[in-house]
Amino acid sequence: MSHSSLENEFIALTKCNRTTARSYLSRNQWAMDYALNDYYDTEHGTFVEATYPPELVAVFKLNQTTNGPWIEPEDFVKFVSESLHYNPEDAAVLCLADLLDLKSFENSISEEEFLSHWAQVNCYTLEHMRSHLEACKEKMRTDISYFSRIYNSAFDLALDRGRKSVSINTAVAYWELLFLSTAHYAVKVDPIRIQSWIEFVSESAVESITKDAWQQFLVFIIKYPTNELLKSSYNPMAAWPVLIDEYYEHLEETGLLD
Repeated sequence: MSHSSLENEFIALTKCNRTTARSYLSRNQWAMDYALNDYYDTEHGTFVEATYPPELVAVFKLNQTTNGPWIEPEDFVKFVSESLHYNPEDAAVLCLADLLDLKSFENSISEEEFLSHWAQVNCYTLEHMRSHLEACKEKMRTDISYFSRIYNSAFDLALDRGRKSVSINTAVAYWELLFLSTAHYAVKVDPIRIQSWIEFVSESAVESITKDAWQQFLVFIIKYPTNELLKSSYNPMAAWPVLIDEYYEHLEETGLLD
């Protein structure tokens, strides 16, 4: 049984959240019996089952799968598009995944996870939820730390199960969403720089983007927002991913730094 399935079973039995389930299972080598004993020995007498407003529970019931108290990946897409009325490619979906502590778009969301995370931000209706997500998008425009968290989480969300890198097409779609949209998020970078990066990556020999390259690209554009700064300060001997070193060489050779 996969770790994700074990987490789902543990959550169903204990009504805890996924972070707690993962913690107890991992420290007991993913042995369910030992993890449950550990959980009840540790939490006994301190765990009180939470109660939630009926309107929040109703939102979950409306969107859960027909097979049980879960929101499966296909249900999540319907929740986004039909209940919240967002395009699945809207940045709000990344904010939603962050709020629900969703690590992959291939994971399911338990009833307790859904209810507890929305309750933590005092959102109990679809109107509340959409208003909160709009505020999150606004935060992406003003808070570099929050934007960076959303950017970095996008990599894991987009990963196909069993893979360690994302396809070029997927990476490009997210770069266009986060850097070339009209939203003007907190990390300000010349669109020409982003476009040149996308063209370089698309035409290179690489078939996918690693997590290191994904994360370091954000560091790169924050550290060198202008050509002048890049020309004067870039150090090819620093610990940049090979792909970024090759991109810098490409900029020099093509005169794009002039």
